[in-house]
Amino acid sequence: MRTDLARLFALLILASFGVSFEAVAASGPFAVTLDGNITHIASGFSFPSKIGQFQRVMTRQYDTAGKGVSIGYEVDRPRIAATIYVYPSSGRLIETEFVVRENEIVALHRDTKLIDRGTGFVGPKRIPALVANYEYTDTFAGKVQPLRSRLVVVRRGDWNIEYRFTYAASEGANGASLIDFLQNGFVWPEAIPPAQSSGTPGKKEKP
Repeated sequence: MRTDLARLFALLILASFGVSFEAVAASGPFAVTLDGNITHIASGFSFPSKIGQFQRVMTRQYDTAGKGVSIGYEVDRPRIAATIYVYPSSGRLIETEFVVRENEIVALHRDTKLIDRGTGFVGPKRIPALVANYEYTDTFAGKVQPLRSRLVVVRRGDWNIEYRFTYAASEGANGASLIDFLQNGFVWPEAIPPAQSSGTPGKKEKP
């Protein structure tokens, strides 16, 4: 009984620091390092506890094999939400994947307005990416307000890497500069193993 209570207490402590139970389980998709970083075992991506002002706040697993995952980061002031997804491409063209993820945003926010769409870069090594910026109204930081959202989709080998950012439109250039920092500062592994996808095309999540 004491052992069970001790284990529950340890899990609650981990949860209070924003680490999901899957991330610390031996059979889960993540390995945890002593410095608090977590590594997605299947892809080799490492997610620090902090990237600049962004604090890691959550992890999520989308399939039983643990190949589709997301990691959430936040800045408190100004409030910015960022999510990085890593999941197998399942053979779908990157252009098709980009349209699918754009349609997710439009389906969830009917007043979505496209600000711009084109190409960009991610990471210190400036890896080419497809990028779109949107504006819509939704509840964020405790109130309904106009928001800016950025979608970034990249292909690396058998993997899709997707970034989604949300912040108040009133933050303007200040919000954009902070998300630029994470987009450009998140470091990818030098080599990424094959995804060996089971055929499922990825994850579903509210932008």
